[in-house]
Amino acid sequence: MNYSNDKLTTVKAFPEGYGEFPYIIVRLFSAVYMQIPLQINTGYDPDLFPGSQINGIADSLVEEYRFDKYSKLHSILISRTRVIKETLEEEYQRPLLLCLVEGKDMAHYFEGEKIEFFRVIPWGGSLVTHLKKVIAMNAAHYKDSTE
Repeated sequence: MNYSNDKLTTVKAFPEGYGEFPYIIVRLFSAVYMQIPLQINTGYDPDLFPGSQINGIADSLVEEYRFDKYSKLHSILISRTRVIKETLEEEYQRPLLLCLVEGKDMAHYFEGEKIEFFRVIPWGGSLVTHLKKVIAMNAAHYKDSTE
């Protein structure tokens, strides 16, 4: 399915910390998605570093992950995504579809207890922050290298 359509209005206004890999996409409703940035070793200030903090990761694991997306850090990201899924489902009182996005062609979709890998990542719709502020519409959910 081709989502590119010149007649669609696109909006991209990523606040600091959003639109950078890795992140989690949560399908809230049809065509409404929430992005949760995954911050690795960035500190504890949620205003400067929004999303889920993953601290205490050795620099060697971060470096290894840059070259091997299936390294030990990938397993840590999968585990964190499972915890976030459970927490959000409890908060929303319903099953949710989540996607761990690690690159432009690397997504792990969480549905129920299953995790499936796809090279196609979520795109389009209305993308919001955890505070429901719109950060993108009808656009990629990540920053381009030119942004």
